[in-house]
Amino acid sequence: MRAAASPTHLFYESQKLRVRATRLLEGLIRTLGVRGGTGLQVDLTGAADLTAAIGLAGRRIAVVLAAATAIVGTAVAASAAHSAAWATALFGTAAVLLTGGLLIDVLRQR
Repeated sequence: MRAAASPTHLFYESQKLRVRATRLLEGLIRTLGVRGGTGLQVDLTGAADLTAAIGLAGRRIAVVLAAATAIVGTAVAASAAHSAAWATALFGTAAVLLTGGLLIDVLRQR
């Protein structure tokens, strides 16, 4: 009881409460538009890392889809009745380059 009623602890808690109340009131005023400022702002810790990971995953998915499309294109061009050798070679080369680029990217990140 004596430690909880110490003047320094009570002063610290009152100051902490005053700062929180001031921040809450300022945020409410900015949100309502009464006073100029940035408005309501949410800062998340680690958001930059999460954004980078999502961007990397998105790029990899795009490359995988392009490589899969090139593989299917190679198969369709090769099995066509009147297949053009250049089309099969073009799709095959694209498939190899995209798949190789993806593998290099994945191995480089480890």
